[in-house]
Amino acid sequence: LWDWRREPSIRFGGLVLEASEGLARGGAEGGERTVRFDASLMPDMLELGVFRDGDRMVPFGRKTPVKVKKLMTERKLDGDARRALPVVRIPGGEIIWIPGVRRSSFAPVVGDAARVVELKMTEV
Repeated sequence: LWDWRREPSIRFGGLVLEASEGLARGGAEGGERTVRFDASLMPDMLELGVFRDGDRMVPFGRKTPVKVKKLMTERKLDGDARRALPVVRIPGGEIIWIPGVRRSSFAPVVGDAARVVELKMTEV
């Protein structure tokens, strides 16, 4: 579990995930290594884990779930790379972000969002 408000950065293998909250300033949802979510919908606790066979996610811009394995295959990630990436979930197990791969449709930043939570991945 990651309490991102109390612990704004956390290490996962050779990666560091950082979280910050700030004012919404418009613009894109982020990229593969940095994503933004509507802060009003973001839980305080996030779950970090690894990819599991059968995992599904609703990618940003879509309405139906896609197998995470397919998303990783599209990024040409082999088994070792897949196991090295964290899978970020909200309580209940819904995947909201796979750093370096894709973010989900969870908590999009829309016009009336006052604050955003930005999650960023860097390599150690």
